[in-house]
Amino acid sequence: MRILIVPSWYTSHDNIMGNGGIFHYEQAREMAKEHTVAIYYPFDRTITEDFQAEEERGILTFRSRFQDQQRIRNRIRIYRAFRYIIKEFHPDIVHTHVATEAGRYTALWCGTFGIPFVVTEHSTVEVSGVAKGVAHAYARFVYGRSKVNFCVSEDLQCKLSAIFPQYIFKVMYNGIHIPRVVGASCSYRREGCCNIALVAALYDEKIKGLQFLLPAVQKVIENGQHVILHIVGSGEYEEYFHKMAESLNISEYVIFHGECKKQKVYEIVDQMDFLVSASLVESFGCSMAEALLLGKPVLATKCGGPEGFVNDQVGVLVEKGSIEALQNGILKLLCEKDKFDKERIRNYAKERFDNKYICQKYVSTYQRVLRK
Repeated sequence: MRILIVPSWYTSHDNIMGNGGIFHYEQAREMAKEHTVAIYYPFDRTITEDFQAEEERGILTFRSRFQDQQRIRNRIRIYRAFRYIIKEFHPDIVHTHVATEAGRYTALWCGTFGIPFVVTEHSTVEVSGVAKGVAHAYARFVYGRSKVNFCVSEDLQCKLSAIFPQYIFKVMYNGIHIPRVVGASCSYRREGCCNIALVAALYDEKIKGLQFLLPAVQKVIENGQHVILHIVGSGEYEEYFHKMAESLNISEYVIFHGECKKQKVYEIVDQMDFLVSASLVESFGCSMAEALLLGKPVLATKCGGPEGFVNDQVGVLVEKGSIEALQNGILKLLCEKDKFDKERIRNYAKERFDNKYICQKYVSTYQRVLRK
């Protein structure tokens, strides 16, 4: 079977092992063990050519140049890319990700060239805006033409079903690949303290909930607890949160690691006592799934995706947008972290998020689609 994956975000050409969309690459690598797989990224803002086709780390990868304010030119590039890929690669099926982004181009050109496709929705309805307007029209166009509509959490399934009752949505968690051996040449822990990690792209001042988490950490420290918060990730608001930590007088208790490659992220999380996610909205929560695969309990807010897989066997769920709730959640895990069994958490996560297992389910779906 020849499979083409079309993501809405992906790593840059010169940083294929970066964090952005790495799970698409890992999915392709897993499927390529038994099938012929290629990736087409239609929104590359880093290349200078209109179109690029190269093997990248063992996967044939196509890229189209995308420039803001060049709407017509971008669409021409995408059309020409699809035409070339279908002529040269001959995909049997296309798997696109996010209806309102790559999905709408995939639906249009797959319809034009007569290629079946499936879609996985990752974007929350709050972010994608599919409840109304142009985004609603785009999504309806894609979901109505896709052979199967997947989404990455039960919460997202419920919300999409309410907006588009005429379509069926199936839950498929993101597949996660964790190296078997996670070791580090140095220690990231602060000894004598409870070490907590938050892994997030700091691209917004509100969505990741640090405006509630940092004051919660302050209160926990004032309560006499010794905790260190490790923030892994970067973005335009990193300095903003640096200053917030300073204003709360907790700078010595908050370590900003900045942007890290995946291996280092895993090394840091592997040394933590638990992971926290304070988000106001999440369609899934990759960092939480990764922490669970490393055997770490998680503290998560009830923000959509986590409710589907975080339970009292693997962590604690608290209300979102509340300093007090996060404070109480941290204190609860401080008291109970030793009761969590690392192997039990890891096995629980493997049954749900293991990349090999997820890819097998996707391939079975492709085969059913093609048989029909």
